[in-house]
Amino acid sequence: MRRRDVLLAGGVFLLALLARTLPFRAAVFRPGAIYPGGDGDVLYHLRRIEALAHGWPALADFDAWMAHPHGAYSIWSPLFDYVPGGFARLTGAPADLVGVWWPALLGAATAVPLFFFARRVLGDSAALVTAAVFTLLPGAVLIGALGRVDHHVAEVLFQVLIAASLARCLAQLERGDALDARPALLLGLCMGAALLTWAGALLFLVVPAAVLSLAVMLPPEGRAAQLARLGARAFVACALLAAPYALLNLARGREPFASHFLSLLQPSLCLVLAAAPPLCLWLARGLREGGTGRLLRRLLAPLGLAGALLLVPGIGPGLRAGLAFVTREQSPWLSEIAEFQPLLSGDASLTMATASAGYTLLLLPPVALVSAVAWWRGERSLPQLVLLVWAVHATALSFFQIRFVAYAAPLVAMVPGGLLTALAARGRSVALSATAVALLSLGPALSFWAPLAGPAPARVAYPQIRAEVYRFLRAVGQVTPAPGDPAELTRRGDYCIFAPWDLGHGLLAIAGRPVVANEYGTHLRGGGYDDSLRFYREAQDEAAALALLDRRGCRYLVTQAFVEGAQLGPFARRLHEGDGSDGDAGAGAGSLRLVLESADLRVGGHPGYKLFERVAGAPVQVPAAVEPVTLRATIRSPTRTFEYRRVLAPASARREARLAHPGEYRVTVGARHLGTLRITARAVQRGEAIEIPLP
Repeated sequence: MRRRDVLLAGGVFLLALLARTLPFRAAVFRPGAIYPGGDGDVLYHLRRIEALAHGWPALADFDAWMAHPHGAYSIWSPLFDYVPGGFARLTGAPADLVGVWWPALLGAATAVPLFFFARRVLGDSAALVTAAVFTLLPGAVLIGALGRVDHHVAEVLFQVLIAASLARCLAQLERGDALDARPALLLGLCMGAALLTWAGALLFLVVPAAVLSLAVMLPPEGRAAQLARLGARAFVACALLAAPYALLNLARGREPFASHFLSLLQPSLCLVLAAAPPLCLWLARGLREGGTGRLLRRLLAPLGLAGALLLVPGIGPGLRAGLAFVTREQSPWLSEIAEFQPLLSGDASLTMATASAGYTLLLLPPVALVSAVAWWRGERSLPQLVLLVWAVHATALSFFQIRFVAYAAPLVAMVPGGLLTALAARGRSVALSATAVALLSLGPALSFWAPLAGPAPARVAYPQIRAEVYRFLRAVGQVTPAPGDPAELTRRGDYCIFAPWDLGHGLLAIAGRPVVANEYGTHLRGGGYDDSLRFYREAQDEAAALALLDRRGCRYLVTQAFVEGAQLGPFARRLHEGDGSDGDAGAGAGSLRLVLESADLRVGGHPGYKLFERVAGAPVQVPAAVEPVTLRATIRSPTRTFEYRRVLAPASARREARLAHPGEYRVTVGARHLGTLRITARAVQRGEAIEIPLP
């Protein structure tokens, strides 16, 4: 590499790194603590990095603290966490510090191969414009920001590396240079590493497969055989790299052909993609030699092989599950998450897209169409074909789900420079005007540079766990007993916390407490997500809630405030808003004691989250009576004072109510004050019965 190229690469990397670190330092590095950015997935990546730093080189795949009491495997491939975890172990650096820097380094590194790819297919000036836009584009910056410890940034890096490696190979062939096995192995290495980062990276491998399959059918025919060999070798190398981890998962007893983790499905489909370029070459030769009839006869063989492959038990359902994931039809869980919505599904999704990539994303389809027509009528450069197929693929994914806007960010960054190059022949003024329009279309994305707690578009584009939630999670770890060593992932905790699924990763990583459900949703085996729905949306009374807690071995329960438009079951809402008191809407709780609430996070006048402890409850018994018996006590929580009330309604038989809080209870029968009743903490914990003799 020339010295000028080294300096350019270093400058691009440095500027991209500054853009991904300087605006986020104050939010991440706070006095006495590190606050990672992003959603709950970030917290589990950090938990896994810390576990790897503790037990490296073990993969830290199985976590006995998930899906309590069964435990569960991570659905993420290990590479993204394994590298920083190993670095922390070998150097002795703090794992959380290494973790929060890791995405910024990967995000900045992505700008380098993108610059060289843009220079190859668009030219020097366009490459500089591309690097500048990508350095500052929110859709690229935000997934690689300091503290945003999520594998999405690595997915974009490998996406760019795959495109750059493929374009380099195709440029060599266009020059007439022969290809040996090394370029194919490099391409296969990039694709295999992508699968070892995220099983869903199979989506991106469609691009090189499509490019090579189209290229072998283009003249001159002399290079078609080399293109077919390139594709076959690269995809076989990719399959071989991913297969050991897939076989390890099979040996663990996991599903053989699953789409949500790296199973045998992905290497098997890589072998199918390896056959695609040679097969297209064979079909093209059949068309040239024997016309349409011979082509149709040759099509029977691949169609038969595809049908036979789908008959293999598990492959068909695995493929359907993967397609359902992309099209958001897999489960109600996905339909609740903003980033899984289609691009044009509503104002919120369009706001998120424009805050990430401006309106340039909407320019991609017409730009790709016009470029494809120009390419077909022109010299049909093979590296340009990579850009065209990549643009169509990334745009289509973005319209399926707005989370894929991040994957389209490299293409969005190339639009202004691409227009500059494409229209240069029509005159400098035309080219500069078109480039200016493309840059102005990025305008809505500039709101990112307002502080992240600023305008709504910035908050939508960069969803953050609020600092108040972090403080609540840390407090949970302080007021609950340690269930074991959180760094020992293979040892089951003594108890778990039943909580909303979107707090699961936070409770694991910040509070250090086992959970039933987490952000893996329906992908987490063991039924934890379904049990979570049963409590938070369906439970009618305390008996139904306690049955779920006891079956799961949960000692604590987290409730959340009702948000307009959200679904919250009758008992969960009564418990949260009434602190366990009986009310007009229904009975409260006698075995769930309030121990903590989020003091500085309130929703609709109520604390955002509350933590209840599962206790035996002190059973208070009274003889049959005509009038209701009411017991009231003033309870002082760490943040406020409230009244806890239990009502024993008239009945013909002996009545009983459990009291979840120790304290001095005022006893009234009808409107008459009977006296006070002292309930001790021991009685609440052990369930010691107390009888109230009525006059």
